[in-house]
Amino acid sequence: MNTQTFLSIFSKLKIESDRLTRNLIKYIQNLPQKNTDVERRYLSSYLLNKTLVRVIEESDSGMIIVDKERRIIYCNQRANQILNSKFDKDARFGPQLSSEITELIFSREFSQDLIQINDEYVMVKRNQLLSMDEVVGYCFDFKTAKSINEMGSKLSTKLRKMGLYARYTFDDIVLISPVMEQCLLSAKAIANTKHTAIIYGETGVGKELLAQSIHNYSARSAQPFVAINCAAFHEQLLESELYGYESGAFTGSKREGKIGLFELANKGTIFLDEIGDMPTSLQVKLLRVLQEQQIMRIGGTTIIDIDVSILTATNKDLMIEIKNKSFRADLYYRLAVFTIDIPPLRDRKEDILPLFKVFTNNDYNKLTEYDKQVLIEYSWPGNVRELKNTASYYSLLGNLSCITKSVKKAVEIQPKQIEKEILKILYEYHDIGMGRNKILSLLHDRKIALSEKRFENMITDLVKKEYICRKRGRGGIKLTTKGNEYCVESIN
Repeated sequence: MNTQTFLSIFSKLKIESDRLTRNLIKYIQNLPQKNTDVERRYLSSYLLNKTLVRVIEESDSGMIIVDKERRIIYCNQRANQILNSKFDKDARFGPQLSSEITELIFSREFSQDLIQINDEYVMVKRNQLLSMDEVVGYCFDFKTAKSINEMGSKLSTKLRKMGLYARYTFDDIVLISPVMEQCLLSAKAIANTKHTAIIYGETGVGKELLAQSIHNYSARSAQPFVAINCAAFHEQLLESELYGYESGAFTGSKREGKIGLFELANKGTIFLDEIGDMPTSLQVKLLRVLQEQQIMRIGGTTIIDIDVSILTATNKDLMIEIKNKSFRADLYYRLAVFTIDIPPLRDRKEDILPLFKVFTNNDYNKLTEYDKQVLIEYSWPGNVRELKNTASYYSLLGNLSCITKSVKKAVEIQPKQIEKEILKILYEYHDIGMGRNKILSLLHDRKIALSEKRFENMITDLVKKEYICRKRGRGGIKLTTKGNEYCVESIN
């Protein structure tokens, strides 16, 4: 009796015995090599079939496989449980369900849908089984809504343990100002797209907070959120962090290699903070990732497909960086499909006190009207981060001396000195028109804090003196010929 006969008997009698299978394998392995090819192939097919059956039976999904006449070829126990019915082999699949559901799942356009079956919502997915480009049957996959939620919960728990998740949502952003409301509306619109975006904002305005909120508002919210500060790493280290490396790729690398952040963020979102500080050599590589949605590890030879949503942020003017040849124009236009400008705190003073109240909790009630006025009038060069630090200082020591000193120091600077600094800034950026916010930001960097009203008065005086001209829109504020001559004489 040959091997095929043994296997046929096992199949006919439905004998399921690991011991018999092991003995049969041992028997074939001891046969002479001659004339055993057919038996070995038959055994391989038999074992593969047994393995697939075991995989299907142990699956959390209900699975039913039918031929093109809708006769059941295979049905696992989970499908019987989910659909609360007994599906026998060779029986027709369909009468066990309602006529409406049967008509839907066998319709030409059906792929997957959430369907109510026996008072429970079930995600039903259908895949065609093809042979020589002809449909010979279908494989149905059934998952209950409860099991899907449990899977999402387990994935979320795992991501939290790894630190690859976004903690903040739009509900965590405190605001009452119209300008911030508009900012959040734009961010929510972007969250529903697959496009890249650049978040602009000064240091401390909360760029990562907004990026996390966008991720949690998107369809990728249950997937990883990975953030990296591009300015915090040396060029080679940043490359290995982003793309990973194979074993022995370079001196000091881990023996087992390392998975990169793009791979960790697959199906989710990667947030590249301070993108304006990314080395130009890595900008070329990032451009390819954006174009192809593929990466290759350092020292590797295999292309890895990824599906990642990319958000970026910077406090730099990337158009100036492009002009200075420190940022690639082609990368900029790939990233800047959408742009979001988070306004500095000095441009949304309505939000200062509500934010301070959240940061101080019950201590907010101790603020005097004078304290509140100080908070509102201060320019906040460090934005929300500085406000949070000030709130901690106030809760601990009960006063605002940490900023009143700065306010006093700013007031003591003579108007002529401030005007000279404004002209100096315009002279340094003489080839572009500058906006109010940019000039104020650069003044803050030079330890000069101005209120908007005082700044506008100084700009008006400089226009009257014919040192500067002011155009609407992108024209911005520029030096006149007279102003340029003044700068050459007095500044240089």
